[in-house]
Amino acid sequence: MAVNRPAPTMVSADTEVNNHTSSSSSSAVAATGLQDSPIFLQFLDGVHQLMHQFPSHFEFTPHLLTFLADAAYSAQYGTFICNADYERVMERVKLHTCSV
Repeated sequence: MAVNRPAPTMVSADTEVNNHTSSSSSSAVAATGLQDSPIFLQFLDGVHQLMHQFPSHFEFTPHLLTFLADAAYSAQYGTFICNADYERVMERVKLHTCSV
């Protein structure tokens, strides 16, 4: 069964609900650590590959994927700072940044 979700919902599910470690796996915040890994970028690449195979099945363009990749590595959006919702609340990320 296919689940049709808009891109922001997919990103939210990937980064927040599943406790995807955003800062340790993709962002510039942890670029110097050993835990640096491109998991989120690989996710975006997978979505991009699917967009090429099934272009009429998506309600967004590759430009959104590029924006999300840039946002994840710029460390200026609260969505990609910290590793979990709890950490974002404790660091008061919403008060200091915008979210995607």
